[in-house]
Amino acid sequence: MLSETVSFIAFVILVAVCCCIFYSDATKRQIRNPLVVSVAVLSLLCSGLTAFAPFPYLIAVLIGIGLFAANAIAGGDIKLILAFLPAIDRSWWVVVLLVIATLGGVMACGYLIYGLLTGKLSTVRQRGLPYGIPIGVGGLLGVWLTASSL
Repeated sequence: MLSETVSFIAFVILVAVCCCIFYSDATKRQIRNPLVVSVAVLSLLCSGLTAFAPFPYLIAVLIGIGLFAANAIAGGDIKLILAFLPAIDRSWWVVVLLVIATLGGVMACGYLIYGLLTGKLSTVRQRGLPYGIPIGVGGLLGVWLTASSL
């Protein structure tokens, strides 16, 4: 396992990378691949490979592909979730997914209210939600919980 100092530094950099993802997703609705790769590497540096479980991760990948194929979630969002999951202990997956769903629901309600109040509901719906923000917050929480429980 890596030293606590390396894990802490990696987590600080991971937070900074996630802030870049939040800005990009909120302004352009785009999550760039180099940022997603950075999330995967930094997350693993934070928690090590001790949390990685290949079979549940494979199931998550297949579910992600299915959701993407059904147009239920964007490709960048799936990539971001899958970048975080190997570094999150399976015991925290439900908590992380609930945080993501809750924050996403709150954000969706906020966007709906904004669209109704401004009369721009069709524009808001067409633009979509920057779901990378709740995914990043939930992923950071999961990595932190996993790293702190090692």
